[in-house]
Amino acid sequence: MMPTRLTGKHVLLTLFGFFGVIFAVNGAFIYYAMESWTGLDIDNSFIRGLSFEEDIQEAHEWKVEIDPEEIASGRVRLTVLIERIDGRSALPYSLDAEIRRPAVDRYDQRIELAPQDAHRYVGQIDLSGRGQWQIRVRGRDENQAVLFRADKRLYLKP
Repeated sequence: MMPTRLTGKHVLLTLFGFFGVIFAVNGAFIYYAMESWTGLDIDNSFIRGLSFEEDIQEAHEWKVEIDPEEIASGRVRLTVLIERIDGRSALPYSLDAEIRRPAVDRYDQRIELAPQDAHRYVGQIDLSGRGQWQIRVRGRDENQAVLFRADKRLYLKP
């Protein structure tokens, strides 16, 4: 019996066989993964994501409306209306508000909100420039846990 010699043809066929098995197994995994789950948890996830903040507020029984109004050049009056969906009059223990630029953090400012009536808070702030601003209002309970968070974009035209 003659011993077989390892030639270049044998090495090439072995490499093709090895990588062929790897590609076939990976292809089978991809096929069965795509057939068994599409990756979507819910239909229209983009549309549902647009109302995410409102869904959170409704789940926690709060309705928060933020109404910014430019009253002078660079001076903004911020009105925040807070209500319980169930009609109860319980309000958050504390309320904090801030305004910031989306891309730069050196203009971040806190807004002091004063109560005007049972559900309305008003504050004024001087902004350092025109353009886009992000307003965030948070209500906290006596343990400083966040009850609700509401965001609003403000755009001051140049």
